[in-house]
Formats: sequence, C-alpha cells, structure tokens
Amino acid sequence: MSYSADFRSCLSFWSRFPAGTGARLPEFRTAIRALPAAALAIAAPAMLALALGRAVGLSPLMAALVALAVLAAVTGALHEDGLADCADALSAATPERRLEIMRDSRNGTFGTLALIFSVALRAGALAALAQTSTFLACLALLAGAVISRVGSLTPLALLPPVRAEGAGHAAGAPDSDALRVAIVGAILCAALPLLGGAGAGATVFAAIVAAGAAFFVTSRARQKIGGQTGDVAGAAQQLAEIGYLVVMSAAVAA
Repeated sequence: MSYSADFRSCLSFWSRFPAGTGARLPEFRTAIRALPAAALAIAAPAMLALALGRAVGLSPLMAALVALAVLAAVTGALHEDGLADCADALSAATPERRLEIMRDSRNGTFGTLALIFSVALRAGALAALAQTSTFLACLALLAGAVISRVGSLTPLALLPPVRAEGAGHAAGAPDSDALRVAIVGAILCAALPLLGGAGAGATVFAAIVAAGAAFFVTSRARQKIGGQTGDVAGAAQQLAEIGYLVVMSAAVAA
C-alpha cells in the first residue's frame, strides 16, 4: 500500500476522523509506518485548542483541560478506555479474572481513579509548560502524542495476544520494517520541543521515560495476563504520554 493509504488507515484506527477508508486492522502490521504522521494530525486539533485557549485569556490549566477534552473527542477516548480497563483488572487474583474484567465496559474504582490521575497529571504538566511558553506546550503536546502512540506498539511487538479475537489478536505483531520507520519518526518528532527552547537533555530524558513507561506496561502485562490485548496497548500509550509530559514540565520548572 502507499504511504497515503497507510496514513488514512492509521487515522481510521486511532481516531474518529473521516479518513476515507473502511480499513481498520487488516493493514495494521505495515500501516504503522505512517503512525507518527497520523499522530501529529490527531493531536493537531488539541494543539490548536491549547493555543487558542491561551490566546483568548484562558488560564494555563483551563486551556490544558480544553486541549485534552478535544484530544479525547478526536480519539474517542480509545487509549483512556484501555487504561481504565487495565487498572480495574489489576484488582483481580487470576489472569482469567483479569481478562474477564477487561472485557467489561463498565469502569470500577481503580479504572475511574486511573482516568482522574491521567487527566490531572497531563493537564497539570501542560499547564506548567504553557505557563512558561504556550509555543513550547504546543510542541510538547505534539511530540508526546507521537512518542506515546508509537510506544503503544511495544506490547504488540513483544507479547503474543492472549485472546483468539479482539483488537490485539487482529492487529498481530507489527512488521519489523514498518516498526523501525515508526520509531525513526517518533525520534524525529521528539526533537520538536527543542524549537520551543527546551533543553536537549530534558528532551532526550522525557522520551526515554516515555519509552520506559511503555516497557513497564508490557512487563506487567506479561506477568499479569501472559500477553497483550488492545487495552494493554491503550494503557501503554497513556502512561507513556503522562511520563513524557510530566518530565518535560518538571525540566522547564527546574
């Protein structure tokens, strides 16, 4: 398939944009090469919301919350749903029960708390960045969106699916060549905050923390359920984005 078709496939799967294709998962293994570009497009409305919010006089925190609301609307809260399901599943004693909980569309106490902390930490980090520089906050939002979504491929690449159906099984392991292209794209996008005045050390460290968060989720999934699901990929994205933004904001405040 062409890069344009792969880009539309990524938009179709990772967002609610009308991408002009009905493709969902059949081309997933190779379409991920276009994920960095698709992630930029997905985060662009949130970036604009953050910039416009600050331009019309919203406080940094209010503008950050509006930006995250726009991002959730664009993605259909795809990753947040995975985070909540995984958090709820951790309370179960057996892998079978954890998978059963992850199938349940209802959120429990742990899932609800996970969503609250996810929004609070990301909004607080974006607000701290915007307090210093709206431009830097916008660039960090874009970079975090790319790095975390490429990071969400980690459990899919390293773990077998635990079910014979569902998004994790249908997606399959990413094609190695396509994954390398996606990683290179994420590394290039990780440099975006440098244009807003961020230090090189902080930029690199934030990306490393994001990758570490994705590997942490992958490790926990291996221990707790013996493989990956779509929810695990969603949780990896959320923790990677949280880690990235928090480190960036802390570096700016230091």
